[in-house]
Amino acid sequence: MELSGNLKRLRKERDMTQEELADLLGISFQAVSKWERGESYPDITLLPAIAGYFSVSIDELLGMTVQANKEKRGAVLKAWQKLVIPPDWSRAAAAEYLRKQMRNFQHDWELWLKLAFCLDGMFEAGLPLTTEADHLEAIEIYERILRFCVDDAIRMNALTGLARVYRNMGQLDKAVEAARKLPSYVNSQEHTLPALLSGEEQIQQYQFILTGITSWFMSITQSLALEDKFGYTLEERIRLLEKGIALHDLMTDSGDAPFLPGTMKNFYTLMANLSFEAGQPDRALAYLDTAADYALKWSALGREHQYTSVLLNRRNRNSQWALDPLDNPIESLLFVLTSRTAEKDWPALDPYRNDERLIRIIEKLTPYIENTASQKIP
Repeated sequence: MELSGNLKRLRKERDMTQEELADLLGISFQAVSKWERGESYPDITLLPAIAGYFSVSIDELLGMTVQANKEKRGAVLKAWQKLVIPPDWSRAAAAEYLRKQMRNFQHDWELWLKLAFCLDGMFEAGLPLTTEADHLEAIEIYERILRFCVDDAIRMNALTGLARVYRNMGQLDKAVEAARKLPSYVNSQEHTLPALLSGEEQIQQYQFILTGITSWFMSITQSLALEDKFGYTLEERIRLLEKGIALHDLMTDSGDAPFLPGTMKNFYTLMANLSFEAGQPDRALAYLDTAADYALKWSALGREHQYTSVLLNRRNRNSQWALDPLDNPIESLLFVLTSRTAEKDWPALDPYRNDERLIRIIEKLTPYIENTASQKIP
């Protein structure tokens, strides 16, 4: 049993004194001292509290099956990732899988965080969409993380998730309260770290910030254009989306691949919808054709594609993956263009269902789906 060494190491990693740990557990510091010297062991009823505070399992605290746990955790993450990236994305399946696995990782706050992400509406690409029960479960997980977890990065993600789930539940006051607890940009890693680095590492950090800012800017312009509650005209909403596209194009040199092709597909699809509403079908169909091109570019990019743009050339496709939508843009665009359900959302598209231009767009996308389906057949 390696409890004495593990306990001492964990305590020092948290920069705690024996007295502080003793106060937390409601015992004397002499007892903690004896544990760390291997002269005695904690009462079995204290083990869950000690393990929970240090975000480890009881087995890890006792030094049992450490390597086996690491390998098992790695396998869990690998299986989960298959459920949250195309083409097999399923939010509900990913959440259920992690629920079952958490029995073996009760104090792994990172895995709890990933489960909450599946429940709070962050991944709405999968169906069915999150329910009120999902939201309440996510809130419970986030609050538990904020209460017991000492990892700042995980805690900040939990606060962000808490704000998101309260927003999705329509409880804006609580959402704002959670968001105001997050650090400001001035106190963020992105604002502080670059000036402390040098050389290649500094360039990579600056490019990471630029791609993040671009994604953020596009997200804002899309949010402003998505609904008419802000008072913009249809034409102004299209121009907002064009601003986002312009910034994306500024980041890429001529001939380079788009670094957010899934997002670009979404932008042109929304512009097509707005153009249909404005009574401009020719313009709308042209936008849909461009959306299809970006969807196909998304599928053609490998995870390790290296960009050539002077603003992106230290980053590859794998490093951008998290910034782009998790849904398959080809499948989602075909759903919009062919689904009966989609007809209710796009009534202006109905007169053009048999238009040759729309048929050509569908024909351009369909072979990819057929090839993907054939690859899934054992």
